[in-house]
Amino acid sequence: MKEYKIRKPMKIIFSISMFFILAFCVYLILIPFSHDYNLAGIIFIVCLDVLMMTIIIMGGLSFLKRKIIIDSNSISEKGLFFTKKLDFNQIKAYMINQQYIILIPNEKELPKIKLNMMLENFEELLKEIDIENIENISFQ
Repeated sequence: MKEYKIRKPMKIIFSISMFFILAFCVYLILIPFSHDYNLAGIIFIVCLDVLMMTIIIMGGLSFLKRKIIIDSNSISEKGLFFTKKLDFNQIKAYMINQQYIILIPNEKELPKIKLNMMLENFEELLKEIDIENIENISFQ
């Protein structure tokens, strides 16, 4: 079993970006208290900002914790809130996006798996799934 995670430099850059975005959200929480807003306006802005911060944190953690796991006969995408699994014989084709290679299953009810191009040892991962013998449908 092999695991492929996001490259460390990308994790560092993403974490620094998240810090500045969250600092901006904290600043937005403080704005209503420096002006003369009524209580309902302050509560609305603070709740909206806390919701934004929660979505940003959960999305960031989901990105940082995502990994691809290769077993002897299957590939899995594991995130913070989900796990998708495909056997190698269930992969029909793949499609290349700007940041991902998407593995398309041969049955519609099976999940699609996204291979992020920012994964460590990405070329090795492609060799592991034998991408050269899978049909590319990116330009069809």
